[in-house]
Amino acid sequence: MKKHDNFFEMVKDWTVNDYRTQKAKAEIIVDMMISEFVEEVVEYKLNQNEKERKNKPKLIAKEFPISREGQLKLTGPIIERIKQGEITSKELGTRQYANVDYLLKDDNTIYLVELKTTDESVAGEQLLNMVCTCKAGGESLYYRFYDLVVNYALKEKPNDLKTKKYLYTLKFMNDLLNDKEDISCFGEVRDQNTELWKKQVNAAKNVMEKTFGNFKGCKIKIIYLVLDSSTQGKIIKEKNDMGLALDCIDQIVVLEDLIKCKEFTNGFKDDDRCNLWKDTEAILKLLLQKERLWFMDDKS
Repeated sequence: MKKHDNFFEMVKDWTVNDYRTQKAKAEIIVDMMISEFVEEVVEYKLNQNEKERKNKPKLIAKEFPISREGQLKLTGPIIERIKQGEITSKELGTRQYANVDYLLKDDNTIYLVELKTTDESVAGEQLLNMVCTCKAGGESLYYRFYDLVVNYALKEKPNDLKTKKYLYTLKFMNDLLNDKEDISCFGEVRDQNTELWKKQVNAAKNVMEKTFGNFKGCKIKIIYLVLDSSTQGKIIKEKNDMGLALDCIDQIVVLEDLIKCKEFTNGFKDDDRCNLWKDTEAILKLLLQKERLWFMDDKS
């Protein structure tokens, strides 16, 4: 057996065991596999209904912060105060934001992509937060993150581990750029060094401008990734129970259907990525064995 095969067997066994273990976070386990292919998954689903997009959706960030229902609305004057660093944590609701699993963008549309692997993880409050984000628009989404990076992580709490994670998200964005910014200054300890702070802020602004571009005119859509049709049904029921307009909830991708779809698998141009997806398919199939008495089967 090759080293790759040994490693794959180890990953498969632990992934399946963890997924079936009480209290283990099932979505984190599936996220580990799906993150690599989230662009292709979203693009394939969108292409089924929309053939005219110029660019494929690109992953911008993971665990991206979005506002909670009831937080301060980012009107023009509030955005100006965020730019000037005059806003306070109290006004912004202590900056306790919700998160969306993946943030993607194509031509003029931003996609909030949420992964749900069990019926129990579908929550109406989270859906409401995403719908409110869609209604607030791209500019509001941009300046929420701008505030977290510039005013919170760099200005207020530059040495806090929690805020440094927002800078890591910014680094992830920078790594995806063709024209990368020099963000080495983020690693320097500021300690009241005003000139260094200005340098850090300029680097952060440049990364965000290159990544987000002009978010102001962008539509925001919601896409759910679910393991099976059961969770799909729960999301549809949640939408209907809440009486929400359906126009911002663009698609629901059922991974169980996708792994049976040869057209999707054949869409990979690179053999290595195709083989990697087939390995991922094999694990997803094991996770989907819910009705069978898998604990009686030594091969599972």
